Amino acid sequence: MESQEAPQETSVDCTAKPSSSNEQGLQGDNDTTNSGSRPIPPPRRRMPTFKVRTKQASDDVRRIERNLREISLEMNISLGSKSTFRVKNESYQKQQKVMFEQHEVMECEPEENEGSLATYLTTCQKNPDHTGFIPFKDFSVEHITITNSIDELYNMIKFTADLTVRIAVPYTSIKRPSFVPDTNALYPCSHLRGKSCLRIGTGMITGISKYQDEEGNTCQCKGCKKSDTPQTTWWSVGVMTATHVVFDDSEAESATCRLFFDQADSPVVTLDGWRMWDMSIKGDTCRFSCASHDMELYEKVQKMYNSYLYCPHKFEEGVSFIVSHPHGCSKQVSIGKYEKQHIQKPQEWYRCTKYTYEMSTCPGSSGAYVFSSDTLLVPHVHSGCKDKINCSGEGYQQVHL
Repeated sequence: MESQEAPQETSVDCTAKPSSSNEQGLQGDNDTTNSGSRPIPPPRRRMPTFKVRTKQASDDVRRIERNLREISLEMNISLGSKSTFRVKNESYQKQQKVMFEQHEVMECEPEENEGSLATYLTTCQKNPDHTGFIPFKDFSVEHITITNSIDELYNMIKFTADLTVRIAVPYTSIKRPSFVPDTNALYPCSHLRGKSCLRIGTGMITGISKYQDEEGNTCQCKGCKKSDTPQTTWWSVGVMTATHVVFDDSEAESATCRLFFDQADSPVVTLDGWRMWDMSIKGDTCRFSCASHDMELYEKVQKMYNSYLYCPHKFEEGVSFIVSHPHGCSKQVSIGKYEKQHIQKPQEWYRCTKYTYEMSTCPGSSGAYVFSSDTLLVPHVHSGCKDKINCSGEGYQQVHL
């Protein structure tokens, strides 16, 4: 069987006649040179075109085509004549690929531990002077110059920083793919599959749950899993980060999250990873669970989470910030505006988007929450960079009708 080359352009035409597997056979029957006395079938009738007969339907068609043209500006889609919807395969597939070329997980040498992370600050190639970073311990309202809602944005950054955690993953899953889906780009950290090698990223607490004296439901922290008498009053948090930071259950179980790492001499407070909750390889966003039975810590985290929930999230369009742990060190704040919103999957009442931005990040920033002033259903996280432009993973944004 002869192989057919993939077409460069696909087209769906409402007025085109349908084809079938029998079409070539019917055309062969019309050839009387080799058919002998076989009867000639009657000519096939052309399928009728669909015409709009009401004003309301005509208005609906024009509205749909207008919306499609607006979407085409972001997705490289063009509309042809006669209601033909054309998608240029090359440009569309390029838009669907993961946008980053370089991830920003902090990879350490096999013999290194967390104590040697600070040495990477002096050898950083992306941002050697680390300009644009504001140490969280020094952060104040004087650093906010991009909005008139200074106090509100300051509180939003502060509450986000309170819930920001540094993620340490000492093991890399053997299930990581070799390549980014639908591309020939190597998947982040695929060369470390099955190895014990410390990797550092950033995440944010996005939910908290408490469990008390439930039959068969005991604490899932590492200590209780090994204990004959695990705690029955415990709690868990959901941590959102990038999928290339924490890929699956095996990585989630080995991970630890350090809380309140605001400065170099901050007390070490950690949560043990428990399990993967949900993940998207293509969207590069995941959420995993951590567990603890420290109820005093629970009260503190719960209070911080409530403060974040009730803080105003709406600011001028384009306002954005990131709180991360560059090079695995203490929290740093980057403030700016996102450059562009990239629509991935337009829907009626929501749309899947990615952002590009020039706020400062470094290795160790992967998975950090990327705040935007848009109404979000699923937040964006930092995914990496391409040509010195930072890129987020996929998030879901509400469409205001």
